[in-house]
Amino acid sequence: MTTIADGFDPQSLEYRNDPVAFVQPYVADNPVFFHAPLNAHVVLRNEDVRAVLTDFETFSSGAFKALEPSVEALATIPEDQKRVAQLVIGGGILLNLDPPVHTRERKTAQKAFTRPRVNQAAESIEAKAEALIDGVADRGEMDLMQDFAYQLSLSVVGDMLGLPPEHLPRFHAWIGEVFGLMSPIDAEPGTSPRPDDDVVDAYARMYSAYEFFSEFVADRRANPQDDLTSAMLTVTDDDGQPLLSNDAVLAHMVSMTAAGTDTTANLIGNTVRYLTENPAVLEQVRADETLWDKVVEESLRRSGIALHLFRRTSRDTEIGGVPLAAGSMVLLALAAANSDPSVFPDPLAYDIHRPNIGDHLAFGTGRHFCIGSPLARPEARIALQTLYRRLPGLTADLEEKINYLPALTVRAMLNQRVTW
Repeated sequence: MTTIADGFDPQSLEYRNDPVAFVQPYVADNPVFFHAPLNAHVVLRNEDVRAVLTDFETFSSGAFKALEPSVEALATIPEDQKRVAQLVIGGGILLNLDPPVHTRERKTAQKAFTRPRVNQAAESIEAKAEALIDGVADRGEMDLMQDFAYQLSLSVVGDMLGLPPEHLPRFHAWIGEVFGLMSPIDAEPGTSPRPDDDVVDAYARMYSAYEFFSEFVADRRANPQDDLTSAMLTVTDDDGQPLLSNDAVLAHMVSMTAAGTDTTANLIGNTVRYLTENPAVLEQVRADETLWDKVVEESLRRSGIALHLFRRTSRDTEIGGVPLAAGSMVLLALAAANSDPSVFPDPLAYDIHRPNIGDHLAFGTGRHFCIGSPLARPEARIALQTLYRRLPGLTADLEEKINYLPALTVRAMLNQRVTW
């Protein structure tokens, strides 16, 4: 039996504004249902999402391709641009890889992404946050996302990767293109709400950025520095041969930058909104700064920054009593899993004292647990502490219309006005 949930639209503005609130009517009555526009079965319940994420033999991560415009528009995109888009999205980023390739690639990347490097990056966060606040403190207002959150997170991960500061805005724009072009592998051409000309232009921008940063990676291989990019390029096997190609390193740079920028920046932005809505929580944290870690965890659970993960069944199976044939696409709604009332009672409440506050799936679980999470948590905590210490009257404009990156995988805010 295949169930269908009327009114469910994961690409709507209502969904993006508050995915946790949007999914509540569906979690109990339609925990697994078919969504025709994406040709995918949507999975909402926490137990089912966890089961899928930990069963890589049945549920393949190779579920993404580059978004395709209409057949007519697709024919106008040069083959080199199509190849690069598929290389980065379909065959490069860790999110889309299965074992044994994923195991090898992630293990190799983690050899370079060490705890000392994370600690070194964390040491610079407060100074970077202070400098950004110095530039806006006298204004009494700013766009929190563009003037602070994205600049901070991009600077931190850029330093780790060794990207020159002047290249950071272009690299971040490229990350947006990558996630904006990620599409379920079974999606039909032209089914995206994005206009054809926008998609065609995105292919061209992605290709241009790929060429530019490929030259950067090639230079780092020839002239290694003390940075994460060079460290990935110089990891070798037992015979002294490089374990990662230039394209693989570039794909890992995309993965790490996305995890280290969009996730962290939006964690900061959403938390300021929640603390504006819940002044009593802010007063508790002001009185006891050890609570900031709990604030970060509850914001991760409540905000739905990582919107969806996709999987594809490699054999006949079932989820929540719904049978799925081999080759079926599965959409895992993380916002729903993180607000399942059976796991998180009163899920819409912003409660930093939940006994299971760290049990959310904001960073995934299992083999694909977010590689950047050890940096994202302390970065958000330090940034928020610095913001509220320097700008004690910090308040989010809750009436402002928020614009989002047009992506299925992340809920990335592009603006948030704040005053103090």
